Amino acid sequence: MKSVLALALWLAFSCSLFAAPPQQSSTSGASRKKTTGATTSTSGKLDRLEQAIEAQQQQIQQLRQELQSRDQTVQQLQQRLDQSQSTATQAASKADAAASQAIQQQEAVTELKTDVNDLKQNSTSTALSLQETQKSVQSANESPIALHFKGITITPGGFLAAETVYRNRSLASDINTPFNSVNLPGASQSHLSEFFASGRQSRVSMLAEGKLKSAKLTGYVEGDFLSAGVTSNNNESNSYTFRQRQAWGQAAVKGWNFTGGQMWSLVTETKKGLDNRSEALPMAFDAQYTAGFSWAR
Repeated sequence: MKSVLALALWLAFSCSLFAAPPQQSSTSGASRKKTTGATTSTSGKLDRLEQAIEAQQQQIQQLRQELQSRDQTVQQLQQRLDQSQSTATQAASKADAAASQAIQQQEAVTELKTDVNDLKQNSTSTALSLQETQKSVQSANESPIALHFKGITITPGGFLAAETVYRNRSLASDINTPFNSVNLPGASQSHLSEFFASGRQSRVSMLAEGKLKSAKLTGYVEGDFLSAGVTSNNNESNSYTFRQRQAWGQAAVKGWNFTGGQMWSLVTETKKGLDNRSEALPMAFDAQYTAGFSWAR
């Protein structure tokens, strides 16, 4: 910019010098006067040009200072802008971190709600189970189905029976029907009927169980009143006697069962293997069960 201003001043000065060429005079005195006047005018112009140049240099210097000040201001603004951008970037990072933390907290809250709901359900289930257990314990205390004595569990059992029998052809038999003694039409008893009622099939039983370190011991006794003594009858005294149906003991050791006593024989069908007390007996009122069922004790 400095060189451009200097070139402009030089061009203006040259134009002022050569704009009006001096006219020749006929006389030397007039020429000298004109030359002296022209020199004075040129000196004045040079002074004015120098003053103009100094003024322009001052303006240029002032412009430079303003430019420097403006550059400093721009640099300061740029620094502020960079700081603002850095602050904005940090704020964005913090916002992202806060959003991520908020999401994690929301997930944690959701998991906590799920855990609370699970705990409520578990508490409800536990409360119901506890109530049922309390009812079971109360029922067991009020009406126990088994007795416990020195590590032995004693379970009494039995039932009362009152079977009745009516036959249009008399067999002169008890409540059990002898299927191999059915009367033919020619027999005299086939013209007679009979009615018989008895509670002799009422049953009494007891199961005793105990555990050792290496074995489980079981004992079972069962009886009813279907036995008949010498004086037993159903016409006068009904003095029927008690009889033993089953009486056996068992020791279970590592999957092996050793059983001895009076029990159902192997002829009798069972529901599971040869386990005692798992006999598949017909669901019939007749003490002889049904035709075709084989059994023995």
